[in-house]
Amino acid sequence: MDVKVVVTRCEDYTETVARKTKKILPTIGRLLLISTFVEDGIRLLFNAADHASHFSETWGMNYNFAYFLTIVMMFNLLCGSLLVMLRFRVAESCAVLATTIFFQVVLYQLYGTYHLLGRNVSILAALLLLVTENMLQKPKKYDPLPKDENDYEVTSVMLCCCRMFLNLMLCSMIHFDMSYRRLLLCAVSYAMMMAVWCGYKTRMISFMLSAWLLAYNIFLNDFWNRAVNSHVIRYDFFQTLSAVGGLLLLIHTGPGELSIDELKKKW
Repeated sequence: MDVKVVVTRCEDYTETVARKTKKILPTIGRLLLISTFVEDGIRLLFNAADHASHFSETWGMNYNFAYFLTIVMMFNLLCGSLLVMLRFRVAESCAVLATTIFFQVVLYQLYGTYHLLGRNVSILAALLLLVTENMLQKPKKYDPLPKDENDYEVTSVMLCCCRMFLNLMLCSMIHFDMSYRRLLLCAVSYAMMMAVWCGYKTRMISFMLSAWLLAYNIFLNDFWNRAVNSHVIRYDFFQTLSAVGGLLLLIHTGPGELSIDELKKKW
């Protein structure tokens, strides 16, 4: 069968899925996206003393202040996630979650490890995509003035930024070696990421990437079968789920005006 025919059918199938699931797909995407925040909040809730001791020893701060800081982060993560699912004050809730991520990166000293830093940037991109999706749901105000074709809406710029940084999660999970299987895996993965970055056949590639990441996550981060470092693997598992949720939201929103898909329609 011709490759173009296969690609066209896959693209049509993805558009059909996006159209038929336009009411439930954003909910699933939001649920997966906030999963890492819920897991992190519950972990802080049941291990607040251990985390407070870690902050106190690492940064030399007062234990009571460290404990208070842990409780505040736990409250922000759980309440922010709840408000996101209820679609109440989404932008403010995402800002609280993003601020909490920033403080966690600093307090846990995650900035020294590139793959952990990349994953947190990917989660921030998913939060930005969540804000953009909420903005797109609001009815647009009528503008009587004609729009310049070179002027782009804020949401299109935000979608472009989300596409650029959302795939950092996959970059942090794939490592090079000289085996043919690993080289093939890297080639396929980075080819799909480049397509999303450029906004080329975005919905179809995002669908493939979300399935790819989900399967990769289940087999690689199976913390339920691990006895050693299960808490670290569980953390990776839920972070990757958040990236999958972001990709599902990207299927729903589309690539925006700053993409090859939209430029092809103009020309």
